[in-house]
Amino acid sequence: MAQWLEHKMQADKGFVHRKLRKEQCLAMWDGVDMPPPADVSFPPPPSPVPVLFNSSKFDFTECDMGGGVRTPLIKAGPQYYLRTLPSKPYYICSPVRGDCAFWWNESIGECGAEEIASVNYLYDTTRATGAGARTYWVDGTAAQTWNRVMFTYCLDCVNPESPTFTLDPEKALYERVDIYRNPPGHTFMQCDATHGVVTRYGQSLSHVASTEEWCSKVCAKCKSGTEAIDSIFMQQSYFRQWRRYLMQFYRKNPRTTTGIRYRLLDYHWANFGWGKDPSGLPVHHPHEVWFYKCSGNDQDEWHKETPIKVVFPLNCKTDGTLPRGQLRLLPWVASKGRQVKPLSHPDYESYEGPLPLELAKQWDLRTLSKYLINFLTQAAIDLLYPEPTDELADSDNDDNSGSDSDHISDSD
Repeated sequence: MAQWLEHKMQADKGFVHRKLRKEQCLAMWDGVDMPPPADVSFPPPPSPVPVLFNSSKFDFTECDMGGGVRTPLIKAGPQYYLRTLPSKPYYICSPVRGDCAFWWNESIGECGAEEIASVNYLYDTTRATGAGARTYWVDGTAAQTWNRVMFTYCLDCVNPESPTFTLDPEKALYERVDIYRNPPGHTFMQCDATHGVVTRYGQSLSHVASTEEWCSKVCAKCKSGTEAIDSIFMQQSYFRQWRRYLMQFYRKNPRTTTGIRYRLLDYHWANFGWGKDPSGLPVHHPHEVWFYKCSGNDQDEWHKETPIKVVFPLNCKTDGTLPRGQLRLLPWVASKGRQVKPLSHPDYESYEGPLPLELAKQWDLRTLSKYLINFLTQAAIDLLYPEPTDELADSDNDDNSGSDSDHISDSD
């Protein structure tokens, strides 16, 4: 009971703070012309982001994975006892940019930290606002956002020495990034409301044949408020091995500046780039992640809590200072005799082809697909749901959970 009350108090405080931050975001963007979104591709178009075009503003984003929806969706009896290939959207909902939905399924990619980093990279390079700061509000799913892959990704966004987003060593993608984590249990977010709109509209249709149709035929025709949902289909080439890429510049097992051990699940706020000292004065910390428990009663005074500071970049000492050589990140990598590979390098491709499905699931999908003959040609059905083959058969021992729990259970 005591733990439940603690979680409820944390959720209540978080709800108030989330509402306040969203209202602040809407107010500061009132009347500002938004740069148009770029075409989604990988690598992204040249100069895809108007870096710090609106440096005094922040983009408040609620981020979460929507529940898998039946695919193919048909109005036939077998639908309810045969396995389907659930389509899964990841939502990034911004009061400024609107609601964005990124769609894929288990034959395209997993749902772990690297996939979530890939989705946020597409948002940051093709849907960004030019804001000086970005705020994430997320559920506490460790395998998705609250893990070291995403922490390193966010630190990379504020680190001007990183080549990921800009080659200007004086300018980062964002000046500041914050991740706020909901306590355990379900806390309603805008993502949930948006997903409800999409699923209800899908259920009203005669059928939905594929994940691509959930994206283009259903989601893209739905509205969140007065705005259409920006719906993006995730091709496999969009997914990258972020852990391998980022380990060129950052520690795999970063430690605190004081060397003490910590447990990530004890914290609810991760701050990157700029923070405040206990007196409220701004502090620039592009090499450290600051973690807070958010235990105070006043949300605007959470910075007065002493944070745990963790140093990620390889060119910094674990106490947060630069070594004697004072080398920037890229010169430091070169001094070790290594050459930096860009994110677009083939070594960082996540997948080489469709992920295998269990043979039994393939047969179920083939059986269900026969009910699409009233809507699609047999050739189109065969392309979406081919006859099962040994080449596509998956072993029962294959783990497609995408779990990143190894990056949260160890508190070094």
